Amino acid sequence: MNNASYIETRWDEVRGRVRKVNPIFADVIDNLRTKNDYPLYKVRYPFGTSVIDTGKFQFPMADGSVVPMSHGGVPQYVRDQLGYHEGHIPLGLVLDRSVELFMRTENRVIPFNVIKAGRLVGLTWVLSPTYIWPQAWHMTAGARSIFVLPKITDMNNHRKLCRARNIKMPLARDLKTHWSLLTKMASDTNFSEPWVSEILFFSKNWLQNKNNDAWVQFNYFLYKEGWVAIEYLLTKTVHDHIWDILIRELRDHEVKATSFIIDVTKYIIMIGLGAVPGFCPAINDDEAPITGLQKDFIELYGLKNYAPTIMIPHHFSEDDKRPVYWSLAMPTHFESTVKPKTLKSTMVTLREIREMIYHFKDTMSKYAKSIDNSTENFLRQMRFDFFHSEPDAEGRIRLSLEMPKEDSALTFCADNLSNRRFSDVSPFVRGCVRLSTPIQNEGELSLIPQFGGG
Repeated sequence: MNNASYIETRWDEVRGRVRKVNPIFADVIDNLRTKNDYPLYKVRYPFGTSVIDTGKFQFPMADGSVVPMSHGGVPQYVRDQLGYHEGHIPLGLVLDRSVELFMRTENRVIPFNVIKAGRLVGLTWVLSPTYIWPQAWHMTAGARSIFVLPKITDMNNHRKLCRARNIKMPLARDLKTHWSLLTKMASDTNFSEPWVSEILFFSKNWLQNKNNDAWVQFNYFLYKEGWVAIEYLLTKTVHDHIWDILIRELRDHEVKATSFIIDVTKYIIMIGLGAVPGFCPAINDDEAPITGLQKDFIELYGLKNYAPTIMIPHHFSEDDKRPVYWSLAMPTHFESTVKPKTLKSTMVTLREIREMIYHFKDTMSKYAKSIDNSTENFLRQMRFDFFHSEPDAEGRIRLSLEMPKEDSALTFCADNLSNRRFSDVSPFVRGCVRLSTPIQNEGELSLIPQFGGG
């Protein structure tokens, strides 16, 4: 089994690794005269291992397990060096793979941030420890909000997979339970290749106030990164004002909208602004051991016909042309009211979400000159497509079967196996919204042809 572990190190020993993933930060540290005087801790977390559990930083023991930093089994010296946030996560830099920061409610996971190699973790605790509610947060190595797109509910195939990977768990009937199965598969001693997320943690001396210019630059770098992390919150008041105008206009025009539809639409808008992740098909091993997992679903589970597509959380951005998705089958939105007991059909709900999104865009267009640049760019570039596995009699919703025509990653398979098709009957694509940007330059390969409209 691939266990969690750590080593104590110094700057000269990890300088090359840091420069590879974040050369600007490496330059800042190179200018510090005392950079080699303070210890650093390089920690390795296998896929699915907890890094933060209910706000508490998890650290490796000698046997490869992880425990809270306050645990008596963690050497006192290490607790002194890394416990400077009262047990919460210290400042760290992801050196390899990724981690996911999320909130967890009673019955679902709400993804908040996917932090990849070269990005900092624990920054909010460093800059403003009283700003957040620590107990609300969790973090795992690799993607936590991960699931297999095709159905994997065949009992005989499930048993074959479990026998081969020494797993004891019931059939994963719900998308939300897939993570548990995937982590168990990856932890088997015979799994294809080990997958670990590696984080470099900074001891307390790195964060003590220093007076010389080099340390000022170090702290400036941290604050600059922190500013980027809270950029959405700085414009949230503007977006809330737009929503207030929208709700009043809907009321004036006697357009009815339930709190559920408003909650979902707000969350989809947040995905479009890059504030929270949507979902996209994995095309490498950055968020999980995708290569090995896909191989297992073909060779051990016996997945027939369909591509073993695995969906992961992903932030939409103007720099990344990949579309992102949100689905009623994988609810990750924040709820402001109790969900109604009597629900409409998925098709009707999807139509209402579509209508609300375009109401929002129309309202924003009236105030485009007075709102911030990020929202204006969002209004100008963003397009939405809506999908269902069954035909829409009103012609507003596209068939899920059309999704891979504009996003070939939906049939990606690490082993490049041919003759495998998109799982258009997946629960995820039965009530699915795609966010994307249109073609930017003539001659550029467009992922999104001009379907649908406002």
